[in-house]
Amino acid sequence: MTAEELLERYASEERDFAGVDLLGANLAEAQLTEVCLNQADLTDTNLVDVCLIDARN
Repeated sequence: MTAEELLERYASEERDFAGVDLLGANLAEAQLTEVCLNQADLTDTNLVDVCLIDARN
């Protein structure tokens, strides 16, 4: 999944991204409160200044 797709789906109120492949995605400065990234592949994902308040697994 690309960063753009995740952010678009997040903007549409989706919060469960368990198991998604975000390999190498650029999520820098994204606001992802209450997101679920359980078992997501975050290898080489840019998470600089990402807001993960109340993130869950």
